[in-house]
Amino acid sequence: MTARYFTVEEFNNSFREEMLSAFAVYEQMIASGFQPYALATFEIMYSSNDMENLLGLKNFLEGNYQFEMEEVQQGAGIYTVSGRAEPFPVDKETMLYWDIDQFCTAFEYDCKIENYTLISPISEPEFPTMDKNAAGYYMELAMDAYRMRNLGYTIIHLSTFIRINDQDAHAFYARAIAKDELKLWHPARLDYDMALALDPNFVDAYINRAANKDEREEYAAAIEDYTKAIALSPKDEVAYYNRGNTKIKIGDKKGAYEDWVQAKELGASYAQAQIDKYLDY
Repeated sequence: MTARYFTVEEFNNSFREEMLSAFAVYEQMIASGFQPYALATFEIMYSSNDMENLLGLKNFLEGNYQFEMEEVQQGAGIYTVSGRAEPFPVDKETMLYWDIDQFCTAFEYDCKIENYTLISPISEPEFPTMDKNAAGYYMELAMDAYRMRNLGYTIIHLSTFIRINDQDAHAFYARAIAKDELKLWHPARLDYDMALALDPNFVDAYINRAANKDEREEYAAAIEDYTKAIALSPKDEVAYYNRGNTKIKIGDKKGAYEDWVQAKELGASYAQAQIDKYLDY
């Protein structure tokens, strides 16, 4: 197997550094007179040691992100490609989510971000429409972006929606899902919390928050959330199945078995694989 240009270890070790870099870029923009949540356009450059990988990334960004991409250039041992991103409203949070999405997307194609530069004029700011009647438009943009696997713009459009309407539990829930997919566990957790504060009977939010907690090895808290979901929706096979998966991690084989059996009885045929794998009955 050919060695990766952007290794998993390098990705994991540089994730936090990339987050801090996004914050630093935003602070530099503010220091230069940028107005928060003004629309901004960036030019971004990616690199790889494999032209096919870079072409794959280029085509994905053109088709799914509507970036205006240039031709791939060959340098000393690496290939690079630059492009102009779609404008988006920038504050500290949206800057982070856009950056991390680019970081993760590049990694999927075994490419790296080399740099990005603000190219829209700071002196002539434009802002997104924030009229309450525009909320549905931003939700539609967010769902379209999500269908295109454009997680950064999914979060950004949902953030604009929430600025207009901060009482919609489903908006926070949807944004949390996108944040989870970008491995931004804590920001996702905060959105799940907000969704449940707005709608304490939101079963799917309990299930997803439980999965988020499980990912962070907060097993007791995860089981508590799954149990709340089951109390609200006793026939939810996913809640039983997932709770069983968490119970096995803390050594509760009997509890895990009982949950998997219940999940299977409710229609989760895939639970049988867990029963066969972990238990000998």
